[in-house]
Amino acid sequence: MTGNTLSRLYVGARHSLFVGATTASRHRHHAVQISVALAQPFRMRLEQGAWQEYRGVIIRPDAEHEFDSGGVAVANLFLDVESADYRVILQAQSAGGIEVGRSVAVPQELLQALRLFHAGESAMATAPELCTRIVEAFLGRTLARREIDPRVARVLELIGKEPAQKIRVERLANAVALSPSRLAHLFAEQVGVPIRRYRLWRAIREAIRLCLGGASLTEAAHATGFSDSAHFSNSFRDLFGMTPSLLLSQQAAVEILLGEA
Repeated sequence: MTGNTLSRLYVGARHSLFVGATTASRHRHHAVQISVALAQPFRMRLEQGAWQEYRGVIIRPDAEHEFDSGGVAVANLFLDVESADYRVILQAQSAGGIEVGRSVAVPQELLQALRLFHAGESAMATAPELCTRIVEAFLGRTLARREIDPRVARVLELIGKEPAQKIRVERLANAVALSPSRLAHLFAEQVGVPIRRYRLWRAIREAIRLCLGGASLTEAAHATGFSDSAHFSNSFRDLFGMTPSLLLSQQAAVEILLGEA
């Protein structure tokens, strides 16, 4: 992903948002991608099809595609395939409400909010809300908000204290007096991704933070529980369609924002 002006990448607990000029040769990744044009339409080619123009589109997981925004900013939201957001999208698709690969119009209010985020005129705290609003724009309805259960909040706190450790679900469940199965269900329901996927996103965020602080990819990978730099790079590429080395080589052009739990 490259751009002539500063781009912004937000990495949160279960999705990420890249806003900037985007050019990508034929590739695939395991994350769900939702792309939104902030000004003029972008060009994309799915699988072996012809180039087409889009203003907003959902790209399904592992779908081969090429992308060219023509040097202007596009918002690219990446969702975990096991996320609650994607489950809602799949339900809407099965009901005929969303067609993957078809250009979708996006509300002007959301476009303006994304432009402000790209320009650095809105704080990082707005990024999680922007991610939700993009999903809602494609669904055509508001997603339900839930107050976090104190037991889930405690589990998030415990995971946060040991981000490099693979804490067993049984240990977490004991800490909040729940069965492992009940905790797994409650966590996925409230956080939006299973515990193991949440730990992966958190480990990736922490590894990026260490790299930004001067650590090598190998050092960051080992410190955050990955077996080696290749394991970290493969996990990163599955989520974002690019390698961490490529992203970090563009630090002068990309502002990286790391979200909290």
